[in-house]
Amino acid sequence: MLFLKDLSLMLSLLSMIAWAVFVIQLFIRFPIMRENLVWMMVGMIAVQIGYIITYSNYPNFPENFNIGMFAPIILVNLIFSFLVIFVVHRAVVETRDVHVVERHSHPDPRVVETAWKDHSLRLWSLGLGIWMVLVNIFSWSSSKSVALRPTSAEETVFNYPWLYLICSIISIFLLIHIIWYPQFMLGAAEDRIQSVRAREVSGEINYKSAKDIQGICPICKEETAAIQKANGKITIPCEYNCGGVGAPGSICAECEMTLPTRINCTNCNSNTTISSHFSRQDAW
Repeated sequence: MLFLKDLSLMLSLLSMIAWAVFVIQLFIRFPIMRENLVWMMVGMIAVQIGYIITYSNYPNFPENFNIGMFAPIILVNLIFSFLVIFVVHRAVVETRDVHVVERHSHPDPRVVETAWKDHSLRLWSLGLGIWMVLVNIFSWSSSKSVALRPTSAEETVFNYPWLYLICSIISIFLLIHIIWYPQFMLGAAEDRIQSVRAREVSGEINYKSAKDIQGICPICKEETAAIQKANGKITIPCEYNCGGVGAPGSICAECEMTLPTRINCTNCNSNTTISSHFSRQDAW
């Protein structure tokens, strides 16, 4: 017998309602992460089912351990890892990359480097990994405590309640952070969290059709030697005619001289900054 009284059934129902309200609130508050939230919830439920199956067949697991006992847990964790790492994490990282390249492109590489640092996902990725570990811990502790349920109503029902309670609470806060940060990072850009492959399939981007942009003198509108690559980087030939090419202000790989940050137009003889040869609209 499970010794589930009316109060236990009532608390179970309230828990299900609370989880439903919690997930709905996440859907409402973080719209660009809805699809990824679904995958994360599916993975989390799969892990719990895996531990439940294992402990329902082997209540004293991991005593008398064999690989057959561990098979359901391994399977669900493979599914969990695929959904979280190869679907959610990849989609967020590649959306961040597209966001920085398109919305923070700048002729000055230092500005672009600062944008990459501002959009770092290291801490977010660490939180995602910790959340995956916590999901396994609270799934194990809850299944273990139920599997070791007492044979009489007078004995203790749970052996691992505090471990389950602490890990589940921490995992909830981590889940909120994981869902919140991409929304915060992208701001009002209204980007969809998708991998590059998904964007190519949907026709949103097509890197193969991207072309280099030739610089245009802001005074006479004639083409200049400066070129902006498809990835947004600007290159200019060395003014000492050594055949070297590089970013403005960098060191020439051929003659080791500093490449200019301004360029003379051969048509009107004006001397202007290289960044002025590319309008923001042309750049991206």
